Amino acid sequence: DGWIGADGSRPPFDEIPLLPEELLPTGALDGAAPDERRVHEASGNEGVDLERSYRRAAMVIWPQSNTLDVIADAGIRAAVDWVAGQFGVAHRERIEELSARLIGIWRHDRHEREEEASASRVRMLDLLRLVGGAGLALRFLREVALSHYSGREDPDLLAALEMVGEDAAGAYLPDFVAAHFADLPGQTMALLRLADESTKVLTRSALGASIGQAVAALPDALDAERPAIDLRALVRRTPISTACVRDLFALAWRSDSMDDALAAASLLADLRAFCADPVARVARYPLRKELRKHRHRIIDGHGLDLSHETERRGRPFALVCTKNRASHKRRLAEYAEDIAHMNSLVASRPCGRQAACQAQMAALREATRAGGE
Repeated sequence: DGWIGADGSRPPFDEIPLLPEELLPTGALDGAAPDERRVHEASGNEGVDLERSYRRAAMVIWPQSNTLDVIADAGIRAAVDWVAGQFGVAHRERIEELSARLIGIWRHDRHEREEEASASRVRMLDLLRLVGGAGLALRFLREVALSHYSGREDPDLLAALEMVGEDAAGAYLPDFVAAHFADLPGQTMALLRLADESTKVLTRSALGASIGQAVAALPDALDAERPAIDLRALVRRTPISTACVRDLFALAWRSDSMDDALAAASLLADLRAFCADPVARVARYPLRKELRKHRHRIIDGHGLDLSHETERRGRPFALVCTKNRASHKRRLAEYAEDIAHMNSLVASRPCGRQAACQAQMAALREATRAGGE
């Protein structure tokens, strides 16, 4: 049982879903006789069991250019293994192209179990090291690892950060810590320790900014009752330990970044107060460049309804934050798009002549008309 290639090899593909319209000829297996039939007699209160076994072979054909997409339908791990198997077979440019496509496929939720998903990310990080493309590694960090993390990837993440260089790593790690520390404090803290021990990954300033993000997220990490963004975030959440808090402040002190960490935490508190104030519309924050960038990341990373620009007068320059209605405008645009889609569905309705159906469609047309006004 399993896959057999045209050359007699046995590709390590998992089960690949097959749509009804992809089976040719249609109904080819309907009414097929079983190869084995077993009948178990009734015993006690149990009825008769009838088991049928079918042993079939099929020729599976797809365009060679779609191989990665087909394999990925069976699971992202199988797709990673297949790309890794192209080393020594395909040219380097082809492997880089496949790796880039794989990252694009990965962005869609694969609904894998977390243990399997973590193993897939570790395998992909190892593959990217073999490929050696800093741009691909940074893209994977930004598009996948920034939103999917369990802690099992820490050594491989550190190697990837070393590959992308100090500047890119310094811009990335604070965002990563801000995204994960509140839900996975122990795991994120372990990554910070590794970064602190390495001399090749981060500048001290970048490490300080990352620690500052952890300190800023500390109130959320300590609040076990805070609402979760979604069920997956709630399930993966782990409580913060006293040792983790102690290690965080010890790391901040040892790395000479305590001032930056406390300043980052203070900035977050100020920003929260400004956002919660129903009267204030504009706030000015005279800050040095690193702290302005820190606030940029908070505003952009959390999608806050704030525009921000640097006022280049005096020293230090001031970051001017102005409240806007960006999220409200996005929701209005989504609502208008939903109404348009509904109108399209109503116009193409397969409605019969039944009075109930006509009444329902009339009510739906009226609702969409009123909603679009």
